[in-house]
Amino acid sequence: MTADRCLQSCIERYPFCVAADLRKTDSHCYHQNSLSGRQWNSCCTRYELVCYASKCSDSFANFANTVPSLPGTPQPTITTLGACQNACYSNSSCAAFVLAHSPNYQGYDCILSFSTVGSTTYSATYDLYVREICHPTVAPTGQVTQPPTPPSGYCVLDIVFVVDNSGSIVEKEPDGVDNLELIKSFLRTVIQSPIQVGPYFDHVGLVKFESSAFVLYDLCQSQTLQSVVANGINGLPTPAGETNTPEGLRLAYDMLYSESGCGRQNAQKVVVLLTDGQTTLDFRSRYADSVNALKNRGTTDVAIGVTTAINMDDLRYFASRADDVNTLLGFDELIYVVGQTVNSMLVLCDRPTITTITRPQQTSPGSAVSTSPAPTSSRAPSTSTASTTTTTRTSTTTPTTTTTTMATTTTLPAPVARPFGFSVSQSGTTNAPSNPVPLNILVSSINSSYSTATYSYTTPSIGIYFAEICVGLVAGKTARMSLVPGGGGGTTPAMGLVWESTIHNGAETACRGGLMQLLPSVTQQLYLDSGTVFSNNSETMLSVFSVSDAMTDAARQRTVHAVGNSSFGYTGVMPLVATIGGAGAGAAGVFDAAKSTYTCTADGLYFFSFTAGSNPFQATRVELDGLKDEFGENRTFELTRNTLKHNGVTTLAREVLIPCAAGTKLYLNVSFGDVVTPGTYQLITFSAFPYLPRYVAPQAWVLLKDYSSDTRGGSMDPFYFNIVAYNDNNLYDEGSMTVTIRTPGYYYVYISTGTARTTPLYFALRRNGATLIVINHMTTTLDAEESVGHGVVVALNANDVLKVVGAVETYSFSSVVGEQTSFFGMLLYGL
Repeated sequence: MTADRCLQSCIERYPFCVAADLRKTDSHCYHQNSLSGRQWNSCCTRYELVCYASKCSDSFANFANTVPSLPGTPQPTITTLGACQNACYSNSSCAAFVLAHSPNYQGYDCILSFSTVGSTTYSATYDLYVREICHPTVAPTGQVTQPPTPPSGYCVLDIVFVVDNSGSIVEKEPDGVDNLELIKSFLRTVIQSPIQVGPYFDHVGLVKFESSAFVLYDLCQSQTLQSVVANGINGLPTPAGETNTPEGLRLAYDMLYSESGCGRQNAQKVVVLLTDGQTTLDFRSRYADSVNALKNRGTTDVAIGVTTAINMDDLRYFASRADDVNTLLGFDELIYVVGQTVNSMLVLCDRPTITTITRPQQTSPGSAVSTSPAPTSSRAPSTSTASTTTTTRTSTTTPTTTTTTMATTTTLPAPVARPFGFSVSQSGTTNAPSNPVPLNILVSSINSSYSTATYSYTTPSIGIYFAEICVGLVAGKTARMSLVPGGGGGTTPAMGLVWESTIHNGAETACRGGLMQLLPSVTQQLYLDSGTVFSNNSETMLSVFSVSDAMTDAARQRTVHAVGNSSFGYTGVMPLVATIGGAGAGAAGVFDAAKSTYTCTADGLYFFSFTAGSNPFQATRVELDGLKDEFGENRTFELTRNTLKHNGVTTLAREVLIPCAAGTKLYLNVSFGDVVTPGTYQLITFSAFPYLPRYVAPQAWVLLKDYSSDTRGGSMDPFYFNIVAYNDNNLYDEGSMTVTIRTPGYYYVYISTGTARTTPLYFALRRNGATLIVINHMTTTLDAEESVGHGVVVALNANDVLKVVGAVETYSFSSVVGEQTSFFGMLLYGL
């Protein structure tokens, strides 16, 4: 490639390309998406794109058939290019917008992006228009020692987080709080807010201090959101040592103001200090000087107090204003403190502030933020009589009983490194032993998550994953399937499905789901331990997606997986032990081990999965109780196995997506029957997390039916649902009884119903008329109702139409008590 073509190709991709390197030996052209910290190399000729012109208010770069990977904000009433462009012009924080090719997407033609645009993906439906902050021109080649200068008139931020990593941070944690994870969550949430991390926008640095201090992420390093998280925040180690606050502040000063640093001359400088304020006595004599050095340069200083013993005098002395002091004592306060902190920065550049929530009620008066005036910079803090605020929090959880043998509660992991999810099925019949099951038909696979060559998937990073195993059961045949973390990579036991009954004289579908906590690089395969399975329409399927990555950190902190430790045969609340989340999730925890209850801590949609093993010759009913509907009436979701004819252990399972009000306590209730969990298959489980997607605006629908449907006189196409429990942007149309997708992306979609005695059932989910998944119940030998469900991770395009179909000679059972029949979907990732 010629130098001119290499340069031109970079300009065409601006702002995704800000520099181009042309290798001298073979004229290969390499694009760079950041100049920060990159050094010139003799191997190549460097061409840099530098902004000399002022901000363009009337120009957008067009990238056809492209969408950003970051979430956007839909504009429901805008359908034209000009109106969408003007909407972006009118907001200085708007970096780009996406426009549909034709104005027929009912409110999703125009989507604004208020973040820097990094990675993008192909889209046949949308075009991306990126706001040109300046006109790029070519700079001389040479060594890059300073980051590029922002265009004149555009206000940017240089932010350095200074994090106390001393031993007191973990020694004085509020009850039930992992302070290190809380601090990491705070940092990740702040920089994923309207703060615009990017090479020409806001820059972020990170310093940690204990007995000494270290730069974990320099302002000179690549300024992309992904890099700051992966190479900076995620690298915070377990706290230990003394508290050398002055040294941490000195490194922040050098990063912002020294000649060797990468602080930008026209950027607003911000230092955010997270500490308990308990500087070790040997270092206190230098504290005032280190604070005053920053104040004298006009730095905006924000102080966040953590732990149960906070020296508020030192925090007030550090902060620029009284409003720039806060305390963060638990995950329930995270969103409030993030909002206050972000707004302290946004006002510096006259950017629109974000709407903040009310601070959650404090459990101790001492944890409230003082609003007394901050001391002037001429007064040094006391070296011996600093007041200490002590905060006590009472845990709502109690230790598990001595009869419990399950693993203890594990701390929540950091988010995974990339989007992850898939659904894959087999074709034909497989007999045991089959290790692995030859799942070779991909329904979807985000970033090649699943390999059909090895019939396996490998986790990209530590995280919480949802998995669902489905099997097509052959008439009169049993099946046992298991999904076991390999190589010691899991912190939860095996997940399995058991069907040992042989009474069915026709094909059956059985599924079960649940959460797993896995370490990075764990390879898993689905094993058929015994029996026979078949698949014609995705009856035998494995579906997996990453909860840690797809959902926000706030959702992850409220994620719980609990298991039943043994079989039991009595009615009442099912005793459970949390193996993921639980007491460590949030300030007071979301799972009460003593009562086996999960608490919805905020209004919103929640995802629940629950399973149970049913004993032979026993009827079994397990209910998800505690919810209320919109009329305040009790709402119960039920696992139903009313027949007495099964001659072996079988698996009951269900997934539910449903609105839950703050403070609602949910639990599993055994109405009747013996509930069992044979061997290591872990059949008694409960999983929960709030639906708070990380990368996309929420898109979901929830449809229910509370009475039975008889289609023996003719098929029900589409199937009718009489309860619309949730419906984002009218995705479900009650007239056509179909769901029309507005936002292209990867969705988890689920259908469930109840079967009737001696009557076949064929329940199908169809996309644009083609079958995605089915629920088969072809047996006529069972004498009572049963419940069954099936889910799938699927890539859906805008205008795709989904419907549920009940075939001829189908009897679908559902009741007011159990609402066995449902159809829901939720967007996980954008395409």
